[in-house]
Amino acid sequence: KEGHQLVLNIEGLAQRDGRLYFGLKEPTSANGALVWEVRQPDTLFGYGKLSPADVRLCTTLPLGTSAGRQASISDLHFTPDGRLLVTSTFADVPDALQRGGVHIIDKFACGASPAVRTLRRLPRLKPEGICTIDKQRAMVVLDAGLAHPAFFELPLPKVP
Repeated sequence: KEGHQLVLNIEGLAQRDGRLYFGLKEPTSANGALVWEVRQPDTLFGYGKLSPADVRLCTTLPLGTSAGRQASISDLHFTPDGRLLVTSTFADVPDALQRGGVHIIDKFACGASPAVRTLRRLPRLKPEGICTIDKQRAMVVLDAGLAHPAFFELPLPKVP
């Protein structure tokens, strides 16, 4: 639309099997948060260009809604056993109304409708980073605005 500027905010990035997955903070779709797949990352970083065949919309993740808005991705991380961990926040929402989340997808594949399990809801908190500590635990980092960031350990559920 004229006078309308599309915002592209990439916050999540994960790698698996030689491919990169970009999780978007903005935009989101009516179906959830967007994950894009780059099939040939060497092309992107080696030449700075991608052909349409090198990148595709992988999937949308239903991470929750609040006040008519879809939750968006703040980080992505593959566990050693191949599950996808996702942290979510709501873009452009004041901290007092924030409703962060930590989620897991046991069988992540592009083109599939993933079964997202929410591991933890975090009212008034913004989880902005996640990584595995070992096969049973993850570390979640919280954005605390001007205060010192916080973090916590989260036990990972067993593979169903």
